Amino acid sequence: MPRRARLSVAGVPRHIIQRVNNRSVYFFSDEDYQYYLDTLNEQARKYGCSIRAYVLMTHHVHLLLTPEEKDSVALLMKNLGLLGVHKAFKSAKQKRAPHSLCT
Repeated sequence: MPRRARLSVAGVPRHIIQRVNNRSVYFFSDEDYQYYLDTLNEQARKYGCSIRAYVLMTHHVHLLLTPEEKDSVALLMKNLGLLGVHKAFKSAKQKRAPHSLCT
């Protein structure tokens, strides 16, 4: 059975938690945190969300967002995930041993 759709109302703040699979590290350096914040601000402006508060932890993020439109948060998070995961993967790839070297 599919999960029920989330209720999304314009103008009502939403608490969002974004986690990485297996509690993997998402942020490796100060540049990763800054990239995430820059991307978050850019996407929030693009999709009409006000950022009320945020907490960036090494393996997850808490956001308090107020959408201007019903779908603003969904669109922001979709694009933030696509852009942010790509950057985090590049960063992680540079800082860990290749899979073939791990036993």
